[in-house]
Parts: sequence; C-alpha cells; structure tokens
Amino acid sequence: MKLSRLIAALLTGAFLVVHAVPLCLAEDRVDLDELMILAVNAYSQVSDYTCRFHRTELVEDRFVVERNTVLRFKKPKSIYLRITEGKNKGVVTVYIEGENEGKMLVRPKGILGILKLKLDPEGDRAMENSRHSIRDAGIGHILQLVEDNYEKWKSTGRGAITYLGVQDLPEGRFHVVKAVFPKGEGYYGQVIDIRFDSDSFLPVKIRVVDWEDRLVEEYEYTDIKLNLDLTEEDFTLSRKTPRLNKRPRYSSQ
Repeated sequence: MKLSRLIAALLTGAFLVVHAVPLCLAEDRVDLDELMILAVNAYSQVSDYTCRFHRTELVEDRFVVERNTVLRFKKPKSIYLRITEGKNKGVVTVYIEGENEGKMLVRPKGILGILKLKLDPEGDRAMENSRHSIRDAGIGHILQLVEDNYEKWKSTGRGAITYLGVQDLPEGRFHVVKAVFPKGEGYYGQVIDIRFDSDSFLPVKIRVVDWEDRLVEEYEYTDIKLNLDLTEEDFTLSRKTPRLNKRPRYSSQ
C-alpha cells in the first residue's frame, strides 16, 4: 500500500490527529515505518515554504556547487530560485505549473538582467548545469524519491535501509537514515543518506552515491519557514524579499 493511502486510512481511523502530532511522544526514536508516515503526513500539511537551498551535483564529470540559493515553493508547483553566490550570483528563475506555455522564466545576472528569457525546463540550455529540471526542485521531490525507494525495498527485500536514530549534529537535530541498494534493480543510488528534521519530520538533506562510488548529488534545505501564504507576487522575476502575510507556523534554522 502506498504510504499516502496508508496515511489516509490511519487518519480515517483517528490514528493520527490534527497538526501531525508524533506517533511516539514518549521518546525521540521512531521506527522506519513511523518515520515515513510522519514525513509524508507532515508534507501533506505544507501549503508553501521558503528556505535556503544548497546543492552539489555531478554533471558530465564535473561538480556544480551552489550554496544559499533562495528557494520559494507553493503547491501545487510554483517555484522561485535566486542564486546568491558564485559565478551565477543574481540569476533568478521562476517556474509555475500550467503557466507560460510550460516554460521557465529566467532573469540573467548583471546588466543582462533587463532581459527575460523563456526556456524549456528540460532543454539543453536549462539543463547544462544541473542533473534535474526545475520541476524537480523542492522538498516534495526528495520525499517522493525516498518514498519510492522505501516501498521498493519493502516489497523486494533487496538491499538494506537502516534507521540510525536521532543525532545531534552541528547543523541541528535529525532522524538519520542510511540506505544501501544493489545495482540494476531500479533503485536511485547505491548509498543514500537522508536526514529528517527532528521537529518537522521533513527530509532536509539527501546525499547519493552511485555504483561507481561517486558522489552524484547532495541537496540540503536550511532556514525553512512553512505555511507563509505566499502569493503570485512572490513568484515573479523580482529579486526582492517577499512581504509575508503572516508569521510562519513552523521555522527551522
């Protein structure tokens, strides 16, 4: 059974209560099934968020590293990205599902910022420095990737997923999971390390190593603020900070 359907059944049976009260209040540690249910249920209650996005990707045998990118996301799929460091500092990209003929909008850096480009999200120009389309940006995509691999493992028993408990790390407190999968069976990577925020239960960091023992991607989300009532004005090519309509219902530094 898909975790989303399992959660719906649990909610119908009043197993979970409003606002995602944890299943195990007596202690921090959970088992894998509980952790996945909590993560999926937590994300189902998110309408929008802002955060800082950090990525390292292996693209055609070279590493692309970006830190502190401003990310805004609103369901079903409105995405804003503004690069704040490195050679592409100042580039703003917006994608809104169902608008702009399916294209993403890009404002280049520097004096070229007066231009507004329309690009195919899967086209060569859009993908030249990335392993993924902008359509895959955000915490929801990471959660779906984790859920898909978890369900495959549960159904086949091939590989291993280990819950390493709650760990206090320099970046914060996390539920830590490590997965090791065999090659050629449809898994996303050989080794996948995932951190779930201990307060929100959302996946906030993922690190993937392939079967050639290469780091192929690492994504991290910090300074997360949830449920801000973002509006269409927050998904334009402006470089301004959004004027928030209300205080966030959750914030993670």
